[in-house]
Amino acid sequence: MRKVWIIISLAVLVVLLITFNGSFLPNHSTGNIVEEAIQKSGRNVTKVVHTEEVKGGVVVFYKKSVGNGGESNASGYVKKTLWGWEWGWGGEHSDSASMGFSAQYFPYSKGAPFPLVFGEIKDQQIQQIKVLEKDRTNDKEAKIVGKGTDLMWFVFLDKSEGPNFTITGLSSEGTTLYSETINTNGSSVTSTKPVP
Repeated sequence: MRKVWIIISLAVLVVLLITFNGSFLPNHSTGNIVEEAIQKSGRNVTKVVHTEEVKGGVVVFYKKSVGNGGESNASGYVKKTLWGWEWGWGGEHSDSASMGFSAQYFPYSKGAPFPLVFGEIKDQQIQQIKVLEKDRTNDKEAKIVGKGTDLMWFVFLDKSEGPNFTITGLSSEGTTLYSETINTNGSSVTSTKPVP
């Protein structure tokens, strides 16, 4: 009788694995550490700037190698699984030379902790970044992470927020140094740097 139950249990397990196309098995992009999972997904990490814990995993802010020795600013959600860490979703952008900071918006995505706006701080005078969604009256203060010349900023948004924002870079005295309006639907960006 015991052999019958073992055979039935094995048959049920095989059927489940076939039914779910092996989704219970480890993914080829699973890594023992977060950075390994990102690398296995095809992204060449040059430096991890910050790892922010979120439900189900982490959001990583990092520098990614791009052609001819360049770097882009990148972020992504890495999930914690039974077999280690697995790349979920993310993206990257290159710097805009005219602004004191860069910015990118990730829209809501089921299963990921987005929407999110993030970027790099290039002007060391920027001590604070505020994000104001169009049609709202309260801005959100971004978290600034990293050290030295590797400073990045980010803010998690409510599911209903986006895709139109005004992002402001402020000095330690609260003076506006840079302001950028982003409309991710129409891909238009308006940047200004106040003249003293």
